[in-house]
Amino acid sequence: MRHADDGFEGQLDLLEGFVTLKPSSSLAVDVGKKITKWGTGYFRNAVSFVDRPKDPDDSREALEGFLVLKADLIRSFDGPVKTVTFTPVVLPVTKDVNREFDDPDHLNFAARLYLLAWDTDVDVLFFTGGAAEPLATVWTSRGISRRTSRFTRSSHGSPTSRDDPSMS
Repeated sequence: MRHADDGFEGQLDLLEGFVTLKPSSSLAVDVGKKITKWGTGYFRNAVSFVDRPKDPDDSREALEGFLVLKADLIRSFDGPVKTVTFTPVVLPVTKDVNREFDDPDHLNFAARLYLLAWDTDVDVLFFTGGAAEPLATVWTSRGISRRTSRFTRSSHGSPTSRDDPSMS
């Protein structure tokens, strides 16, 4: 944006903008352009399934969200499992919406199950939709398991999985 004699000229890009509905203390629903922020990777984040990839030459690129429908269902407990959070995300792709994410006319679904159990953070993440192969991964704060599997279909149609070492 720059100032001109009759106002301002230029382009304004909305990086994030969303509405949050909170019908109860344990449920929140977000609709709009949002960054999901799953995982802890600073340069590369193997579990950031529904965010833009990080580009070291353009740090602003990763700050732009996609148009999504996201929910957070949060429960707290006494005992060894203190917190359970389930977060489903729906990311549609059309010729006008989220076209940078995938081919048009695809509906993408991601989910995160978070547990704080025995003083350890555990994330179970899943992604499927569009042209991408389904992915699932488990991450822990103690580094016990960082394993990502790509799920495919065998020649007779039953689901199979194979570990993807590049995603570890």
